[in-house]
Amino acid sequence: MNFLSRSDWGAPPTQTSTNITPVGVLVHWVGPSMGTPNHGDCASRVRGIRSYHINGNGWADIAYSALVCPHGYVFEGRGKGRRTAANGTNDGNQRFYAVCYLGGAGDDFTDDAKNGINDAIDWLGGGEVGGHRDATSTSCPGGVIYSWVEAGHPRAGHVEPEQPQVPCEEKVFGLGDEDRCVIYIQRLLNKRGNTLVDDGDFGPRTERAVKRFQLRVGLNQDGVVGPRTWTELWKGITL
Repeated sequence: MNFLSRSDWGAPPTQTSTNITPVGVLVHWVGPSMGTPNHGDCASRVRGIRSYHINGNGWADIAYSALVCPHGYVFEGRGKGRRTAANGTNDGNQRFYAVCYLGGAGDDFTDDAKNGINDAIDWLGGGEVGGHRDATSTSCPGGVIYSWVEAGHPRAGHVEPEQPQVPCEEKVFGLGDEDRCVIYIQRLLNKRGNTLVDDGDFGPRTERAVKRFQLRVGLNQDGVVGPRTWTELWKGITL
């Protein structure tokens, strides 16, 4: 992750409320077109947003938990463990972090930005992922970005799985396995609120997500995807 702390982009430590019980992240955009700046200008744009939020809106700090520029860099906003002011309702600000893309109508939604937003989501702890419009009546974050969020916010360059010759459900997968079937496991888990990279690598994050799912459905929490776990993963889900 290309990460810039508050001090990196020129902001003092935040003094905002820690009254937040997050279950996930909502994705925003700035709204008006910002073009695609040189990366050297991105920090000044973040400072400008912070100034507007403080001096124009009267808020305590920049509203967002994090911001992501078209070049994929994650700028620390209020950060982890801090209540956002961006989601439009008390409930939205209580339960969700806010990640803002530094772009608006007509701007290119870059592959670097997609990966940067996913980096920010992971940094904030993952969970449920939606758009600003899921919390309140707004067009934010625009049709293109919202469609991407609804599609599971895939990282750019992810591999579409080929149909395996042996059905995945007849195989058993666990920590350390690399297989195209693992992509299905990761996507099925993401449909249930996880934010795994669908890369076909059954790593520690995938194992932890499997164990949490097994606990939820009353299976043995061994982190291994065999016939019973496959059956539960597919229930009610279409990829």
